Amino acid sequence: MPGHFVTAEELERLMAEQQITPGIFIFPDSPTAEARLTGHCQTMELPPPVRWHAGLLHWTVRDLAQTGGEIPPPPEPALIPAQARLAGLHGTVIALCAQSADSLKAIMKHYKEDGGPWPVFCMITPQSLDMSLSLLFEHLGEDRLRENHRRRLLEQRRRAAESEGA
Repeated sequence: MPGHFVTAEELERLMAEQQITPGIFIFPDSPTAEARLTGHCQTMELPPPVRWHAGLLHWTVRDLAQTGGEIPPPPEPALIPAQARLAGLHGTVIALCAQSADSLKAIMKHYKEDGGPWPVFCMITPQSLDMSLSLLFEHLGEDRLRENHRRRLLEQRRRAAESEGA
């Protein structure tokens, strides 16, 4: 049901019932993006990320989450930027499946501290399991556009307030 947020316990139970393997997934926009996440996961003693690629865009998130990381091999690293463009992405996507909110917060903290490009983060929810990967990316792209628009508006208001006060 849209707008329904599940508790950590509910999510764990639902994912177990549906035989969803916990994991961290990445759809990188560059070869360095995958290495960056892998390094953060090692530092935090989390499982290594599994790379999603454009050949999987028609797969459902459920199918990908039930593979336990056993997915068709990704393309050569040189093709990663083209794969991201093909998927309609303007940045790396990192998806956590059956992971705690604390894991997400910890990963985000590492990204903030290292100061590199900010990826799109998402938690796989029961509602997103039956989406195709391409539909999930479409929703994430729309969310990112809304967030960027909101940030621009807030920045414009801040500048306007500063100029009025000067």
